Amino acid sequence: MHADAWQLSEEGFEEIRTEMTEFDAAVAYKSSTRNFIQRHPPGSVMDQFFVLDAERARSAEVFKRSPLDFPPPISPHETLMAIWVSAFGWNDMYQYSTRQEEEYWDGEPTMDYHSGTGSNPVRPMMYNPEYGQLHIAAEDFSNSLGRQLQASYLRRHDITEGGTVEQFLDDYGISDRQLQRELADYCESVDSRLSRYGLSMESFNRDLRLIEAFLDDDRSTVDRVKKSIRLNTEDTTLWEILSGLQTLVGDTLGDDDEPDCYDSVPVRKGRSEASMNEIYTELLDADDYPSQLRDGTFVDDGDTGDSH
Repeated sequence: MHADAWQLSEEGFEEIRTEMTEFDAAVAYKSSTRNFIQRHPPGSVMDQFFVLDAERARSAEVFKRSPLDFPPPISPHETLMAIWVSAFGWNDMYQYSTRQEEEYWDGEPTMDYHSGTGSNPVRPMMYNPEYGQLHIAAEDFSNSLGRQLQASYLRRHDITEGGTVEQFLDDYGISDRQLQRELADYCESVDSRLSRYGLSMESFNRDLRLIEAFLDDDRSTVDRVKKSIRLNTEDTTLWEILSGLQTLVGDTLGDDDEPDCYDSVPVRKGRSEASMNEIYTELLDADDYPSQLRDGTFVDDGDTGDSH
């Protein structure tokens, strides 16, 4: 489901297909077992590199679903599992990997990460050597570094023919030695900027999106100090003091927002959570609301012209 998630090894794909046949599975998927259990029922799975039995998927009309069939802000990771469980049943599903074999460009494991950071172990990249699977979010990297990294994996798997591939390699292909040097320089530059706060790329599990958000010019120094404390120690006392001070002083100290889809779920004063109706209203445009409920939920505000 990701255009930047590449199956580089045909042998790796065939291995999954063979195992599906052995287990008579309708779908094979990857998932961290810990995340699978802890996330929303009936489970959370990777939306990359899953394999479906075509005949059984058509019979169950797996792809005849609308995003509005599922409540917000449920993600594709939970949506897929909900569809598969209802379509096939638990016994016809096969977890072919717990993702422990996945690694960064330098061979370090992506799943050996600090919890509580909000990071994503497929960002900025992951490579699964067992199945020849690659995901690189090229836009996360500086300049052309992400594309150059993609080109290196294409060459590693001897994928060098075809007009599009050849042009891509011409544009971004560099020697492995030069690539490693540029990656090292880039990481050193990022670590240097983070070091003044006692942090490094590893503090964010190398998730460059989180790092850029942390270093953003609009983020206050107090916010950065709070984040540094949170990532460097389990003792939350100082962080709580700073948060209390920030609340007293007000917005001039900045906000401690993280890029998390659940941040946008409204919490109403006096209640622990919003109603489902309020969540729909907050997260969706009126035109996107399920048609059978739209008139009963959204009303036009004659004074402002807004729908709510």
